[in-house]
Amino acid sequence: MGLAFLTMIIISMIGQFYTLSSLKQTGDISQKLFLGPYELTNKAIGIRRDILSVGNNITNAILSRNFTEYENSILEDLDNIDKKIDDLKNNPTTDEELISN
Repeated sequence: MGLAFLTMIIISMIGQFYTLSSLKQTGDISQKLFLGPYELTNKAIGIRRDILSVGNNITNAILSRNFTEYENSILEDLDNIDKKIDDLKNNPTTDEELISN
């Protein structure tokens, strides 16, 4: 009876170690699945924000008739767009059809 109890404890411990190992693998995979698309989405939204900022600054420059006041901001936003597009192109999880054109 004591040997059977000891065997059950050992089997239970092996099962717990296996469960913890599987849980760690699951956590790693879920983090990878979350972070990849999350980063891509943030970059895409950042591109959208920069495009809106360029449009707003062009509108403000036309209405105020003082383009030099808004020129640096527009150029900075355009540079940010280029950087983010390059980041999306270089990311291995990006869908090629979205960035091929």
